[in-house]
Amino acid sequence: MTAETGPPVLDPEPLRRLTQSLGADGPELVAELLEVFAQDAPRLLTELHAGLAAGDAATAGRAAHTLKGNAATLGLPRLEAACRAAETHAGAGDLDTAAAAAARAAREHAAAAAALVERAPPG
Repeated sequence: MTAETGPPVLDPEPLRRLTQSLGADGPELVAELLEVFAQDAPRLLTELHAGLAAGDAATAGRAAHTLKGNAATLGLPRLEAACRAAETHAGAGDLDTAAAAAARAAREHAAAAAALVERAPPG
């Protein structure tokens, strides 16, 4: 954990609730969801950065929006916040500020990926 104040990298409560809501298959389904996130998040970050580099705010905003939703579902509040900022600024046409938020999202993704690997099984 960094010296930053604010939410943790990983809040285990959303994963716990999701696991419980899925019943007996919850642990297996959540494990699959985490695998999909591990595969999709780097692609979404690439789309976000590429969209910003090309001046394509719509593509950047869509990638940020999707990653934001995934982060919220998995209990990754810092990644969620960075993606929300990137989405908001891209939507407003402020691509420089969106790019700064996207860089923060990339850093938060790295921290989130490490936290998910270290987490205890949900339940």
